[in-house]
Amino acid sequence: TVFGNLRVPEAVSAALAKAVVDGDANGYAMSNGAVAGRRAVVGYMERMCGAGAGRIGEEDVVLTAGASGAIELAISSIADAGDNILVPMPGFPLFETLAGNLGVEVRHYPLDPDSNWEVRLDEIEPLVDARTKLFVLNNPSNPCGSVYSSAHLASLLAVLSRLNLSLLSDEIYAGMAFSASAPFTSVLALISAPSSPAPPLTMVIGGISKRFVVPGWRLGWLGLA
Repeated sequence: TVFGNLRVPEAVSAALAKAVVDGDANGYAMSNGAVAGRRAVVGYMERMCGAGAGRIGEEDVVLTAGASGAIELAISSIADAGDNILVPMPGFPLFETLAGNLGVEVRHYPLDPDSNWEVRLDEIEPLVDARTKLFVLNNPSNPCGSVYSSAHLASLLAVLSRLNLSLLSDEIYAGMAFSASAPFTSVLALISAPSSPAPPLTMVIGGISKRFVVPGWRLGWLGLA
């Protein structure tokens, strides 16, 4: 975007300029982020991700230094050195980099190139042991570009629920699914449904960098459900 081939929407730039000029945000905020910002994320999760009303509150949201900061916060909060997490292969390499910095082992679960890069569900359980703390999902996928169907996500959630395995769903590309035949579905919409199987803890990552073409502004979030 610094080369000018993609431009920040004028309304987004105007909102930032107004915040700077008004000076209302110049003081220290709470460590989990300004209340107004966290409330805005809750509204986004209800409107865009299908989170049921009251499923996530402002106290369940942490604002972070980009989605990368949310990934590091999520892994470090649930896994200790010597624990392990499951990440997709192929997948976004930062998951492995950040886990390695924390002394957390990464185990790769395979994606199926012949089936829209879906998770090979039957290959999850053999990777799990007593020190497996987290299953990392990237939907829409970077680098594969796949957008998982609600049926596939529901099957995945059933597996994670049975294995009592927490989920980190990186949904930073949620606003960039353009095919009407493959609409984006957030895991929040599925776990909000009555009697739906759900992991013991679901963490969802989002941010403004991709949707609003502002990767340098470094604002992301982590929502807990």
